Amino acid sequence: MAAVYNRFDRWAKSGKWKRLFEALRLDGDDEWSSIDSTINRVHQHAAGAKGGSNTLSAALAALGDQLRRASTSILLNLAEGTGKFDKDARRFYAIARGSALECAAIIDTFEVLGFLNGVAYDQAQTLLDRIVAMLTVMIRD
Repeated sequence: MAAVYNRFDRWAKSGKWKRLFEALRLDGDDEWSSIDSTINRVHQHAAGAKGGSNTLSAALAALGDQLRRASTSILLNLAEGTGKFDKDARRFYAIARGSALECAAIIDTFEVLGFLNGVAYDQAQTLLDRIVAMLTVMIRD
C-alpha cells in the first residue's frame, strides 16, 4: 500500500497527474475514458437522457457524486474503526485512508479541469494531506 501511495505522491509532486488530466481534457471526442481501471466506451452523445448531454457537465456531476461518496466513506470507516480493536480497526482506517486519497485525486482533477483553484484548492489539499497523515499513523499504531 505504501508503494502505491509513494508513486501517487511522486506523480502529484512532479506534475504528472496534472499533465495526464490536461491531455484527457483536451481530447475532444471523449470516445475512450478510463475510470477506476475500467475502460468504458460510450458515444459522446449517449451520456445523457433524451437528446444527448454535455459530456463535460455529466463528467463533473459524476466526479462530484464520487467526491461525496468518498468523503462520506472517510467518516463512516473512521467511525466504524473506532468501535473495533487492533487488526479490525486498522482495516477500517486503511479503507478511510484510501477514500481520502481518492478525494485528493478528485480535487486534483477539478483543479486541472479549471473548476477549482486558488485558496479553495489549497485548503482542500492541506486538509486531505492532514487526514491521510493522521490515518497513516492510526494504521501503524
